Amino acid sequence: KSKMTAVGSLAWVQNFVGTTSPSDFSAEEGSLDDQSRHATLVYVAVEGEGIVGRMSLVDAVREDAKDTLERLGKEVYMLSGDRQKTVSLVAESVGIESGKALGGKSPLQKAEFIAKLKQEGKRVAMIGDGVNDAPALATADVGIAVESAADAAASAADLILLSSRGSPFVQVEEAMAISDVTFRKIKQNLGWALVYNVVALPLATGALLPLGLTLDPALAGAMMAGSSLTVLVNSLSIPYAFSGGRGAEDEKLGKRVEA
Repeated sequence: KSKMTAVGSLAWVQNFVGTTSPSDFSAEEGSLDDQSRHATLVYVAVEGEGIVGRMSLVDAVREDAKDTLERLGKEVYMLSGDRQKTVSLVAESVGIESGKALGGKSPLQKAEFIAKLKQEGKRVAMIGDGVNDAPALATADVGIAVESAADAAASAADLILLSSRGSPFVQVEEAMAISDVTFRKIKQNLGWALVYNVVALPLATGALLPLGLTLDPALAGAMMAGSSLTVLVNSLSIPYAFSGGRGAEDEKLGKRVEA
C-alpha cells in the first residue's frame, strides 16, 4: 500500500504528520551548528509513521560572491526558505547586512516582501532558481533566473543567466553595466532628437524666412536622414563600450566583457 511522504522543513513536516514534540530535533539542530555552520536541514516524514529521517544539506558559497556584491554597490537583501541561522551565516560570509538576511520565508512571503520594497519606491531585481522563487521573480521589476532554474522560475524571469557564460554573479554585474550604458544611449538619442528638432523645424517651416534664413527641400531631406543615421550609429556603439576603447567602463565592471 502506497503512503504519502513529506520532505521539507521541520515545521512543514510536523504539520503533515500532526503535532510532534520538536525538543529532540531542536537539540540535534544545535549540535549540527557546531559541525556544519551552513547546513540546511531537511526532514522526511511518512504517513502513519511520523518523522523517519533528516538530511543535512550544505551549499558552498561562490568565491566571487562577496567581491561582486561589493562592486555592484547596490542594496542587497537575501530571502530564503532556510532557517534563519543558516541564512544569517551565509549573509555574513558575503557581506550582506544581518538585518537584510531573512530566513524562513515562504514563496508568498518572498513576493510580498518584493512588493513592499516596490511600494517604497525602490526598483527591485530578484535573482532565483527554484519553484519557490517564481512568485517573487514575477513580482520584481526585473526577474533573473539561472539557466538550470526550474521551469516555473525560468518562465517568470525576464533574464536568464547562461551557465556557458561563467559565474552568474559576474553575469548579473555585466547585465547591470550593459543596462546602464543602454539607458545612457537612449537619453543621448532623445537629447539629440530634441536639439535637432528645435533648430531644424523653424527652418523647415519657414519661420525664419523674414530673417533671410531658408532651408532647401533637398537639404532638409538630407538633414532628416543624417539625424536618423546619427541615432543609429550612436546605438550601434553600445558593444564598443565593453570591448577596447572604454577603459572606464571596464574598470567599473571589474573585468573585460566580451561584446
